[in-house]
Amino acid sequence: MKGDEFYYFENPNFLFLDTALGYCSDKQWKWINDTITNIDSNRLYVFMHHPPFKAGVPHMDGKYAFQQSDKFFELFSNFTGDVFVFCGHYHNEITIKNKNINVFITPSTYLQISDKTVEFNIEHRIPGFREIEIDDIFLKTNVNYVFDK
Repeated sequence: MKGDEFYYFENPNFLFLDTALGYCSDKQWKWINDTITNIDSNRLYVFMHHPPFKAGVPHMDGKYAFQQSDKFFELFSNFTGDVFVFCGHYHNEITIKNKNINVFITPSTYLQISDKTVEFNIEHRIPGFREIEIDDIFLKTNVNYVFDK
């Protein structure tokens, strides 16, 4: 915890960011830069609430997108290996690749939002979650939806 923000680094290469307000503070950006500069790995795992880039969901992209996408791209695209970002916020299952940055947006455990309308519309109320398996060689991730029977 850094003042009112909660962000930290877990060795060897897990970075947890505070994007609760839709952006990172200048203090957090400095910390991110200092931290990733010293990582001796070809893979970095970033966990944050907001997707770092717009994701083709008009309602969320237009009203609730991360406010510092350019800054995020500039910093993390210069990382010497692959960056894997796990996030939510959009209430959808979406994967984005931008240079060396791989973004896995996870569905909500409550409801999913339509990716077709600017207005808020519920796509369905089936909760979803993402499983993540990481070892020294592989990353495996998949999304599961919980169906009522």
